[in-house]
Amino acid sequence: MKNTFKKYIHGLTFSVSVKPNANKTEFLGFDETRCSLCFAIAASAEKNNANEELLKILKKELGVCKIISGKTNTRKKIKILTSKTF
Repeated sequence: MKNTFKKYIHGLTFSVSVKPNANKTEFLGFDETRCSLCFAIAASAEKNNANEELLKILKKELGVCKIISGKTNTRKKIKILTSKTF
């Protein structure tokens, strides 16, 4: 069953909304209006720090991910490149 599930999330794309410079890094929930996952990120947006912190969180939970659009925006499209073994 693990391999079957893993096969389906590999290559999956999804939307994320990010709020940089937050007090702490955390998952805030799902924004139904924008159909995106929302995260507060403690790191600043300068020098790509917030993006790097976001990708660390996603890697821990989902596997290796890549920002495919929105690198300089608070709204991003993410693609799962290598899914985590569940």
